[in-house]
Amino acid sequence: LVRAKIPYILAILLLAPNLILTYSRTSIFATLIALVMLLVFDNGKKFKRWFLFIIVLATILILIIPTLREYVFEIVLKGNNAADRDVLYESALDFFREGSSFEKVFGHGTTAAEKFFEMETDHGSAHNAYLQVLVSYGIVGLIIMILFLVSQLYANLMLIKKNRFMGAIFTSMLLSACAMMFTNTSIIFNSPIDSYFLTVVSIVVPKFVRNSICADEFNKEVE
Repeated sequence: LVRAKIPYILAILLLAPNLILTYSRTSIFATLIALVMLLVFDNGKKFKRWFLFIIVLATILILIIPTLREYVFEIVLKGNNAADRDVLYESALDFFREGSSFEKVFGHGTTAAEKFFEMETDHGSAHNAYLQVLVSYGIVGLIIMILFLVSQLYANLMLIKKNRFMGAIFTSMLLSACAMMFTNTSIIFNSPIDSYFLTVVSIVVPKFVRNSICADEFNKEVE
């Protein structure tokens, strides 16, 4: 089990600076959710202690070093600026409310939704996957997507009983993807490249591995 964690820990340490330098609050937030979920499901007390120690140390350094504090809050977190997302969210809800009963239930369609945001906000989307699905596919589309995500979460949680490590990994990845969709228009099973990778990482690969584990064909060394 310890050997199985080493590649993941090294990957986190290697890619953490790159993640911060993207200045993408959505990606940073999603990654933190994934790490927290891994911490919750992980059995290793030593790993948890080290992880909490690093988080506490980093927090203290950010608070006591003025330059570092300014860099984190003003540059990385962009001064808590909503980047016009509040305007986009309100516009999406207004667009939904103004639709006919049929459009509220089944949506305006992707083309109409994109044209609306381009004309009203100079953006091509709502920058929120859930609102984008609501205006494009209506209440029915949103419910279907949420139910599907819940079904995948349930499957990953059930996998923990058979393979705690992989179950925890897939649960954290799925919750990370769900969090990312709150401030981003990467939507599972959509055609853009970011949506494609989100689908592969959070849905397709976990499904493939879950089937392999349930069929007792998964590499025993991973366990």
